[in-house]
Amino acid sequence: MTDMEPRRDEEFENFLQSWKIFSGDLSLVGAEDRLKPQDPFSPPDDAMDIDGEHTYHLTIMEGGKPEIIAKLKQIKVLALTCMDWRFANSYYDHIQEESARSQDEILFVGVGGGAVQLPEERQEALLNILGFISRNAPELEKVYLSGHTHRCGAVAHWLHAEKGELPKELGPQKGGVVEIEKMGDMLKAGTEKLKAVFRPEVLVESDLLSLDRIDERGRKTTITLNRLP
Repeated sequence: MTDMEPRRDEEFENFLQSWKIFSGDLSLVGAEDRLKPQDPFSPPDDAMDIDGEHTYHLTIMEGGKPEIIAKLKQIKVLALTCMDWRFANSYYDHIQEESARSQDEILFVGVGGGAVQLPEERQEALLNILGFISRNAPELEKVYLSGHTHRCGAVAHWLHAEKGELPKELGPQKGGVVEIEKMGDMLKAGTEKLKAVFRPEVLVESDLLSLDRIDERGRKTTITLNRLP
């Protein structure tokens, strides 16, 4: 065994451990007893489960190193989004249409807050995760980093808001001018940190998502993308 091999194994173990930082995110929405994390190599589930409860696209990557590396070599597009059911499915559909890539070529990562992360521990974990992906996905062409308005539950939790309420720092109205401005600023800050791990030739987009309409019966939402400069 060369000196490089144990160091690369340590890198892989750190990569897997970093995912575990987000393993409790379903508790932010009270769904930890009925849902399990999903595979980021797969598209998000429908917006509701068979009992009519909302699902959330929290992803945790698991498996052996050869299997994960083999899958990463196929990836052309990487997305980081909030696990919020109102946005995950519609955003995935947009990315697939815009990129014209197949499901096997898209890695769709969902965690509470998406690219907007206030705790430093979570910021470092995402840097570890995305850095490993970048180094092991040689065909990666484009990265989508996103956050959203209309009350992000993770941000509300970190800012100690009342249940269901918007943090006072984000203004009086969900989807209002103040929330859009503040969430945009936080998304820009997160993007600046995260994009540093990608190769210069990889295009990194930053999308602030807003909610237009919810169709509960059809399990569909309509969202607006504000692509930040």
